[in-house]
Amino acid sequence: QRGTKTPAGWAHAKTECSETSVVEFFDRRQGAGTVAALRAELPDVTIGESGASATVSKALSLADAPDEELLPLERARQEFLALAQAAYLSPAITASQSPQLPPPKQGQQFVAPTWRLRNFTLDGSLSDMKALAAPLGLPGLRVSKISFVGTRAKVEGTLYGN
Repeated sequence: QRGTKTPAGWAHAKTECSETSVVEFFDRRQGAGTVAALRAELPDVTIGESGASATVSKALSLADAPDEELLPLERARQEFLALAQAAYLSPAITASQSPQLPPPKQGQQFVAPTWRLRNFTLDGSLSDMKALAAPLGLPGLRVSKISFVGTRAKVEGTLYGN
């Protein structure tokens, strides 16, 4: 986390977190410092083609998810909804196709997965991150992206179940 969100007078537009990186987005506003001034404060910055935007990326290395006993998909969906609604959130859940799995190596048998999945999105206020995180502890739930814009947060991911 940076001490200032307006390096060289550039406006912090948003932050996005995924499984592989954290990216901060900046926009040059009127009266802001030059690209050189921004680079002096953020040496690892990547400047957009026009010089009006910039990003700073940091790679992440996450541990593998633990093995979990999956809930039946309908029960997992209902528990997710109940937790989100108790936190006054309005989640969006959409059906999703199971990902295409690579073919088995020659001589190996392929065992089709028994799990099914649903994609989800949660939008909430940064003023109550605890409420936003409440539904995220369910077994089989994986967060793929978190975005922060102003005082809002958006969490995207997948809910797995049998």
